[in-house]
Amino acid sequence: DEESGSGGEQGKSGGMAGGEAGRTAAHGLCPGSCGAGAQGSHESSCMVALARRLAAAIARPAGHWGVIFAFGAFTAVSLVAVAGMEPGLILSELVPETDITSAYLTAEGEYFSFFPVTVTTKALDYAAPTRQAQLLAFRDELARMPEALQPLPPFWLEGLLAFANATGRLDPASGLLPDWAFYPAFRAWRESDPLGYAESQGNFGLDARGRIVYAELHLYAHGVQEPEACIAF
Repeated sequence: DEESGSGGEQGKSGGMAGGEAGRTAAHGLCPGSCGAGAQGSHESSCMVALARRLAAAIARPAGHWGVIFAFGAFTAVSLVAVAGMEPGLILSELVPETDITSAYLTAEGEYFSFFPVTVTTKALDYAAPTRQAQLLAFRDELARMPEALQPLPPFWLEGLLAFANATGRLDPASGLLPDWAFYPAFRAWRESDPLGYAESQGNFGLDARGRIVYAELHLYAHGVQEPEACIAF
């Protein structure tokens, strides 16, 4: 019995010694008693110990250069990544491929890849015959673009000139409206030919005197799915 009692005491002593040794080893790996839940605090945590070591390393001259080098490398990598990014955002890339929306957007881009475009002209002297000629030439240029869906919708100026020709206001030499006749013909066209005016798809911003501040020209574009194609168009 005495021997067994002494063996038990020795076992307890060995267990206590092992526990002390384990705690000593833990203190050595993580100063501040990492994991001491009841007695630990923020100052004695492993994160604080790591932060202190990191601060001490940065405070050295070699640490300064390391931080500068890391920041420079990060900046260089960021600039290269930004330079390689494509402008714009494709909607189909924002939804999961397994979602029904992705299938819809894919089919839309393949079979119905056209969308309406509105071109707005403003700050022009629309009554000047030279401006009228420039607007007609501009529309012809849009019609020649491969992205423009043919035929183009009606153009309001063509509708106005057709009305002026029918009412005898058009200059037969140039086929355009003289300065003095433009706005009287414009007002008469809107008031007396509502069907022709609506068919021309004219949409205007007018000032208090009824003069055109801006005018819209409509068309449909197709084949411009990629961001680069949209920007080029």
